Amino acid sequence: WCNALSVKKGLTPVYYKDAACKEVVKSSFDVASENYVIDDNLYHNMTGDKQTVYDYKITKNIYQKTSANGYRLPTVTEWQYAAMGAKRTSEDRNFDFAGSNNLTEVASTHMMKVPGSFKPNGIGCYDMSGNVSEYSIVPGLSGDGTCITITDSQLHTYGGHWFDGNKDTYSVKRLYDLKGIIHLYVNLFGFRLVQSIVE
Repeated sequence: WCNALSVKKGLTPVYYKDAACKEVVKSSFDVASENYVIDDNLYHNMTGDKQTVYDYKITKNIYQKTSANGYRLPTVTEWQYAAMGAKRTSEDRNFDFAGSNNLTEVASTHMMKVPGSFKPNGIGCYDMSGNVSEYSIVPGLSGDGTCITITDSQLHTYGGHWFDGNKDTYSVKRLYDLKGIIHLYVNLFGFRLVQSIVE
């Protein structure tokens, strides 16, 4: 999706199938496997319909072109920095959640909500605590610095989600990785995009 948006906007795609960063990733099936399992005990929280549970994992390496100006997932450090309001004030830095110490001001904790339904943080970002957990990346060190490797183990999800009753997982100061559970349920995770400034 990052690459598709990049191409649409005339930018250089970030993610590739090969270590030379020549073959652009055009589909999730270029890098991942997907198995479908119906869980008879799982129902949609709003419609009551049975849901499809996805077991969806990256099974091949993804390569990131560091000089590309297209859209990508944030690093864990970038995600946390943004969630904490980019540390604009000492108040932002001291919030447990993205924009407040009161979780109910900034997060949905019992059902998915329309994005932007709650108070934003100090830089205007909504839903970085709660609603859905968001993907971020721990960058790899392999490669020559112009094309780095990303594996499944480097993907993480943070910020908590509407189905999680553990208040600690919503924290932006102490990050809890929920990927082990999140990848099974499509309505519990999401992502936001960032773009590198390439000079």
